[in-house]
Amino acid sequence: MIYLFAGDDTRTKHTAYEKFIKSFPAGTETFFIGKNDFNPTQTESFYSGSGLFFTKCVVFFENIFENETAQEFILEKLELISQSQNDFIFLEGKLNKPVLDAFKKER
Repeated sequence: MIYLFAGDDTRTKHTAYEKFIKSFPAGTETFFIGKNDFNPTQTESFYSGSGLFFTKCVVFFENIFENETAQEFILEKLELISQSQNDFIFLEGKLNKPVLDAFKKER
């Protein structure tokens, strides 16, 4: 499942994001990836199957679309990501229309 928190209204976006995070069960395996930590191989492992020590995880991407390489990779793999048993959460600033349309398509 894919969740997108984006836009210029930082306070509202972060409030909704924090409330959403609290909805996950305690003990859920979580991973955080920022624009400078992006690794395509690691990301592929998250959407392609379960991990060695967990069956389901939540992957948080923060401002990942500020990294052009990461943006291209994510948009190319968005359909596969949306079909994964893991949850993927994107916390982004303002996004352009083609990126938003790609997310709407995979909704």
